[in-house]
Amino acid sequence: MNELLEAFLVEFNLANTQSIHSLDAYRRDIQQFIDYLDDKELGLDGITQTQVYDYLASLQSNDVQLSSASLNRKCSACRSFYTFLNLNYGFSSNPFKKIKHFKEPQKLP
Repeated sequence: MNELLEAFLVEFNLANTQSIHSLDAYRRDIQQFIDYLDDKELGLDGITQTQVYDYLASLQSNDVQLSSASLNRKCSACRSFYTFLNLNYGFSSNPFKKIKHFKEPQKLP
């Protein structure tokens, strides 16, 4: 699975002109999801939306409560990763595709 992650990061880096910090954040977020799948003895292909929600719930069950922005970034990274897998490796679905963004609190001016 790590080979797929590295291939994605190479393509992501070539296609996007974002900062190195964005690349590092995507690496951490996707690696965290891969580690979760390893712990549950699951592969990348065939993951369901329910399993994605279980993953997101596991992030919130830790002592640290992640912000909506952090959860949205993790979903975005994984969604992009699965889009890459669909296009280049023939994966059949993108379980993050229908995950809606978490509502972020509005900041007062």
